[in-house]
Amino acid sequence: MRLYQKIGLVAACLSAGALQAQALEQVGTKDWTYTLTPYAWAASLSGDVAVFGAPKTHVNSNFSSLKKDLDFAAMLIGTARKGRMGFFADLTYLKASAGASLPDGLPVQDVRVGAKAFTAMLGAGYSVWYGPKGNVDVLAGVRYWHVDAKVSLNGGYFNHLERNDGGSWADALVGVRGIHHLTDRLYASGWALGGAGGSKFSWDVAAGVGYKFTSSLSAQLGYRALGVNYNHDNFHYKMVHQGPAAGITWRF
Repeated sequence: MRLYQKIGLVAACLSAGALQAQALEQVGTKDWTYTLTPYAWAASLSGDVAVFGAPKTHVNSNFSSLKKDLDFAAMLIGTARKGRMGFFADLTYLKASAGASLPDGLPVQDVRVGAKAFTAMLGAGYSVWYGPKGNVDVLAGVRYWHVDAKVSLNGGYFNHLERNDGGSWADALVGVRGIHHLTDRLYASGWALGGAGGSKFSWDVAAGVGYKFTSSLSAQLGYRALGVNYNHDNFHYKMVHQGPAAGITWRF
């Protein structure tokens, strides 16, 4: 897929996750309200990977290299709220590859890292403050990770060496999220989560701005970064998935 097609897909999907759904959530109501947010994510890879039988490699992809690095990235958020209490589900999927580097002194001409990463989070939130201009929620949840990684080395001693490895684990996370209505239709929102469990540490931050077309439909642009530091049985994945996102939220 060409870069302009990917950008078109991002613009068509328009989202930034659970933070956007807040704009349509009805805090303090007696009835249940629900939101659904599909969104695309122009994500890049940045960090370190080590798979069984291969040296640790460093990846530093960026937005300008998406044309050749990103195969696909998307997210889906669902929320349910009644009164101050709410529940949410957050799914992400990323398939990407990028040029990488080895420690100094190792004879190799070309290094490339590929990764497929799926996450699924279930959580709950409670509004500790809400008013006409917005609300602030405290959050807690569990995120499941499944990662497959491949390291390819060409040139020198490591010519045509390819190794695959992966892992699955779960982390418990806590954090906050908030929204502030700048006007009746324009709003700013964001969230921050951190925790550990199967990994040494993982975190998730996002921020965005959006526009409410109706009480049931909003669109937004934002930026999300999802990071993790996992190390188990010769598989090391210390990586940040990050990039701009865009999407649309429906309330029903």
